[in-house]
Amino acid sequence: MREFDAQTLVDIYNVRASLERTAIRLVARRGMDTAPLRQLIDAMAEAARAGKHHDVAHRELEFHAVLCASAENQVLTNIFHGLEGQMLMALALDDSAYQNLDEVAKEHQPLIDAIEARDEAAAARAMDEHILSTIGAVIDRLGGSTERLLTPL
Repeated sequence: MREFDAQTLVDIYNVRASLERTAIRLVARRGMDTAPLRQLIDAMAEAARAGKHHDVAHRELEFHAVLCASAENQVLTNIFHGLEGQMLMALALDDSAYQNLDEVAKEHQPLIDAIEARDEAAAARAMDEHILSTIGAVIDRLGGSTERLLTPL
């Protein structure tokens, strides 16, 4: 199993933030049925209540994969799928920073709200906030610096 150093995590999150910001803007512009995303939030919450960290990370990755696929941009979807293994490991590290694992699921609601409002700018801001909400603590724990994150914490 591969281990991440702080710089690798920063690199992944810079790419992830750019990719998913684009995806959610496209989805907010066009709109989508958010029921599948809501079901994944419920599955994350259920896994969190059961203390299943691994399942929370898997459902979270699935949420973001559905969101990216819903952007209907095949290049974006292909890039996302190419990074899924690294992103799953990064999400597991990120989720470990939460005192209350239920918060992982709750953090996804503003994304759905922005999509349903069809507010592209709010969706992009919500995605940045979501992606970067706890990663600073993980980077610090790995002995790195958040200075190279392109989106400020």
